[in-house]
Amino acid sequence: MYRALAGVVIALISAGAAAQEAVHAPDTPFRLHVGGGLALAGGAFTATRRFTEFAEPGRIRGDYSAQPGAAFEAGLEYRFGRRLGVAAAFGHAGRRGAVAYHAEIPHPLYLAKPRIVDATEKGLARGESAGHLDLVFRGRLGRLDYALLAGPSRISVKAEVLQPLRYSQSYPYDTLAVGGVPTETVHGASLGMNVGGLLDYRLGPRVGAGASARFSRARAKLPVASDASASVNLGGLDVSAALSFHF
Repeated sequence: MYRALAGVVIALISAGAAAQEAVHAPDTPFRLHVGGGLALAGGAFTATRRFTEFAEPGRIRGDYSAQPGAAFEAGLEYRFGRRLGVAAAFGHAGRRGAVAYHAEIPHPLYLAKPRIVDATEKGLARGESAGHLDLVFRGRLGRLDYALLAGPSRISVKAEVLQPLRYSQSYPYDTLAVGGVPTETVHGASLGMNVGGLLDYRLGPRVGAGASARFSRARAKLPVASDASASVNLGGLDVSAALSFHF
């Protein structure tokens, strides 16, 4: 019994010593983190493509939306003061979206009597990549590190948008059958800003695990046609879990 009690005491002392070592981890200047999580719904936008058919103007207006998707982020922080540091991070978010479109296709026989098509196309791809440069305010409570950060961002986007519809028609041409909804990938980029925070639990002197949240925003123009563009909000709220390495 006494041997078992002594073993328990020794184990508790060893665990306490290990905990103290983690709590009093060295103040290393660098922190590297790698993680992934969820990017919430992307910015919605409306785009109109105009064309001429049968010597009359036609148009396709699309209302685009993007669902939440997977996000990845990696970054490096350098602490130059007791509580202040700078950090650079790169992130990517991939989403799937949809477009509810309204098409007005000119009639081959009658003027000002367009054929109307209203439908929804799903599964459009949208990807955003972001670079962030932040000022970091950092503190510690026992094993728990915490930080607030803010700074400029550059966000780029690749998104699928509608092309003119493929359709078939027959006399008297009052209706048409849509045979396909072609898309193309367009690109846009803009400067913006970001703010965020993180919690980092020290698993050991050099390794931690935690969670972070970052809100970023930029506004870019997407060239939806050779003569038209649409404005879209980039970024949004990303939440992620990450491993951190301190050195």
